[in-house]
Amino acid sequence: MITPRVRSLGCDMPISDPDQLVAAFKNSGEFDKLRRELLANAQNSDGYEAFKARLADIVKQRLQSGQLDSNDNLHKELIQEVNRFPVVDRFASETTTGMLASNSFNDNLRSALERILREDQQKESVALPPPSSQPSAPNDS
Repeated sequence: MITPRVRSLGCDMPISDPDQLVAAFKNSGEFDKLRRELLANAQNSDGYEAFKARLADIVKQRLQSGQLDSNDNLHKELIQEVNRFPVVDRFASETTTGMLASNSFNDNLRSALERILREDQQKESVALPPPSSQPSAPNDS
């Protein structure tokens, strides 16, 4: 059996643990595809507008309270304020749980991972030289 290798990491090492498979998955572009699909699913969800409105309310309250030091820290402080509330975690959980649990999602993920391994195995078999068919050196006797 030919061991799959992680060529996209800049080395020729066999995929022998999940971290190497994840790295190959990310380098294949499948991770970005998945991320975009999850984002589109979230943006098209029923709760997206309510989520945006809640975030806007949190930011507006913070700005109106006058508790912000300066524009230099504005972004950092607003992120901290939003993180105090479970708004983001709740929205992410609500919008992704169904998708991540679906048979279709799991089948597509499994297919992508199997394809990555299969393609790598095929590259490995092409890279191996064929068995030597060179004639042996003539005997001097």
